[in-house]
Amino acid sequence: MQPINTEVLQILQKEGKVTLGFSTGKDSLACALLLKKIGIDFIPFFFYHCPELKFVNDNIKMYEDLLQIEVVQMPHPMLYDYLRHQDFQAPEMIYHLEDTGLVKAHFSDMINIYLDSIGDIRNYYDIIGQRASESFNRRMVFKKQGFINHKEKKISLIADWTEKDVLKFLSGENIPLTKDYNIWNRSFDGLKYQFLFGVKENYPNDWQILKEYFPLIEIELFRYKQNKKYFA
Repeated sequence: MQPINTEVLQILQKEGKVTLGFSTGKDSLACALLLKKIGIDFIPFFFYHCPELKFVNDNIKMYEDLLQIEVVQMPHPMLYDYLRHQDFQAPEMIYHLEDTGLVKAHFSDMINIYLDSIGDIRNYYDIIGQRASESFNRRMVFKKQGFINHKEKKISLIADWTEKDVLKFLSGENIPLTKDYNIWNRSFDGLKYQFLFGVKENYPNDWQILKEYFPLIEIELFRYKQNKKYFA
């Protein structure tokens, strides 16, 4: 396990409790495990792009059991955007969706709604699993602001870890990755064609659920196939 940044550790120990965006991907998983090992209480949030997908719920249940945590599931802000924009909806749904009054949501809005619902009004620091080694832009951001964005109350707990560090840490603690990594080499992340192909091929029942919420979702696969055919 990599040593924790001194300033980060001091804030965590002072705060005692934080929130965590828990995507079931390796980086957020490493953050959850690290917080448990150093004794910091946390509320993990999973933001779903479509409700009721069994393979997603199975992933969450696996980590709830392994880590002895309870993951709070909430709609992803993108789900509100999909519905507000009538993405992949049949024409007869357009007027209905316009009448729902869905607003543009942000992660912080969703977290605050949940905390308010349980009577917790504390403004927690939020743990994010971003790493400097992921991209040049990320590296520049961390170089400029460090591990902590005090203004937005965000802490990049594993900013100085490499992918190898993350995988070694999880392997050493006998924490497996989800089957998502066998399909997409990462965690499932939305209604993009690269994820949709994997759902349709590997999870036919969940594909039908996706089609119930987004009846014209096949268009995204058709669009990709046509683009690949004519613009490859």
